[in-house]
Amino acid sequence: MHPPAPMSLFLKDRIKDGLAWQGWAEEALQSDKLVVVFIGYHGCTYTAEVAATVFGNSVVQEMLIDKTTLVTIDAQVQPELDMWFQAAAQALGLAGGWPLTLLCTPQGAPIWAATVLSTKDQEGLPGFPSVLSHFIDLTKRDPEALQETGAQVIAHVAEALEEAEPGLPPPDAFTSLGPAFMARMDLEHGGITGTPKFPHTTYFEQLWRAYLRTGRADFAAAVQLTYTNMVRGGLNDHIHGGFFRYSRDGHWSTPDQEKTIYDNILILNGLLYVHGYLPQPHYAAAIGDTAGFIASSLALDNGLLSAGVPDTGDDAVYRWTSAEAKAALGRYFKDDEIAGFLSAFGLDQKPVPSLDVTAPLPDQTTQLQQAAMRVVLAEHRKTCLPKPNPLAVTSWTMLAVASLVRAGKVTQQSSLLARAVDIFTALVPNATAVMQLPHSKLGQEDGPPALLDDMAATGLAALTLACGTGETVYLRLAQSVADHLIDTFLDDSGVLRLSAHAPPGPPGRISAILDRPIPSATALAIRFLGQISDLTGAERYSDNAAQALNAVGGRLHTHFMAAASLLGAYEDMLHPVTVFWDQAAFDSETIAWALAPPGALIVPPGLCADGPETADGIVIDLGEERTPVLRSREAAIDALRNCRRVPNMEPGDGAFA
Repeated sequence: MHPPAPMSLFLKDRIKDGLAWQGWAEEALQSDKLVVVFIGYHGCTYTAEVAATVFGNSVVQEMLIDKTTLVTIDAQVQPELDMWFQAAAQALGLAGGWPLTLLCTPQGAPIWAATVLSTKDQEGLPGFPSVLSHFIDLTKRDPEALQETGAQVIAHVAEALEEAEPGLPPPDAFTSLGPAFMARMDLEHGGITGTPKFPHTTYFEQLWRAYLRTGRADFAAAVQLTYTNMVRGGLNDHIHGGFFRYSRDGHWSTPDQEKTIYDNILILNGLLYVHGYLPQPHYAAAIGDTAGFIASSLALDNGLLSAGVPDTGDDAVYRWTSAEAKAALGRYFKDDEIAGFLSAFGLDQKPVPSLDVTAPLPDQTTQLQQAAMRVVLAEHRKTCLPKPNPLAVTSWTMLAVASLVRAGKVTQQSSLLARAVDIFTALVPNATAVMQLPHSKLGQEDGPPALLDDMAATGLAALTLACGTGETVYLRLAQSVADHLIDTFLDDSGVLRLSAHAPPGPPGRISAILDRPIPSATALAIRFLGQISDLTGAERYSDNAAQALNAVGGRLHTHFMAAASLLGAYEDMLHPVTVFWDQAAFDSETIAWALAPPGALIVPPGLCADGPETADGIVIDLGEERTPVLRSREAAIDALRNCRRVPNMEPGDGAFA
């Protein structure tokens, strides 16, 4: 049985609501009352807003107390439950998202769902009190009708979660999806067309890969425009470092003030990839700032990394007055330097405005002015900045470890590599700990057992540390993770299941999400198993990765969102790239890390016994052939660009037949 979820901050927030919220479990479904399910996470402004204005409303509370069963789920602690209910919300015609409120039959079958709630009837739409009253009445007056509706929703969800027909991605996947991604791009502001704007970095990676395969300059320009506007605009926190979760407008200016570690990892990886081929000063600055934000600002007392920095809903956290700026700078800067800073950011105007960190930096901002900004930050953050969420999610923490290693190599900051080692060791001190990994930790308390993406991310982190440090202990740990992942999560049909444990709840329902392949988690596992097979030569890992890909590859026909991550994993399996380096005049180690694709291995001298001789340069192994020793950045770029060719996907193509 799945252990109970730890008392997360989100669950503690619900206790403050003054209502009898309880976790999702069999005991919660033992009455004849309407079940209200509320899903969110600590730090989400809209979750807190709904809790305060709707569930804190006296009329709503009067109906909830004694007339309903109240169930709450922390989306960050129990993602498998969240995924199932999100699918149920979609079956009810809702796009999904957080916070999510569902009304369910006494047996737990969803019959109504909403993200945005209001306490008032308006524009012909009933407010939550009216909806609640209606379903409370129906639960008593016509429970059979509600049960029929609930059964239909469950059937719809089960159908939606059915496995795709086994098979590999369609033959035209690599040629068709590049233009398909491009068609969704905003060519004026970058990113995916529409508002609000989220940093869909997995899309951008695939568009960049398509550029490398085809040489289409418009693909590269769209990706560069996107990252440039994200870096220079309000999505980037120019003072504190790191990126906000999304932009509320269509041109990256007005951000949501929450920052998650996951988004920052993906953006950092995207910047590293693009910067390696087409270096830009503003990319380099953002790489350093973002890596520093992840390593320092998200640090927790237990040695791990926070899931993110909450949105306080208070814009004052990111604003300074001229008086505050003068007071902070007076101890470090001369009067004329302070005057230049105030002038550059409009703080010398009347009426006196405030410094808004979410606005783009002026093009001519000097290093001195940027330093002044950071001094202002140091003074102001002592009292104004929100504290990191104490929740650490294993998969996000481990993906951060891999990103910090790569960023440390590219920027030549050894402190980032040392920090990555410390974070990894705090969670995985030895091979035994691999078998006991939790999905999350709150302080010293473990959450539910690790999911597939937690294991895959841990394996990738161990492999990256092995390549970054040259120490074989991390390679052995990676093998332990791979063995445990295959033995625990891979079923007889080759499907990598999300979880090896059944969560609490009515039998046969939540299992629908656990017994099917989840494309994003499967893609992560495929990439990891492929890499460790390439490094160790153990065919067991690559064979199982091929089986898992075959089990989920057919989803590219119908799941556009899944296509990006799966396509990258498929390409990496078809054409693995391993970069071997040795010391050289043009700094081959830094170049190797900067240019390598996300799915590539960067192997230092001595780690791999079967590695080629790399006399003062770089050798790129494409799985079929090795390049001669390369002694220039340009030659390495050409070799890596040429390896991103459209693969031959005819029947009989090696292990993928």
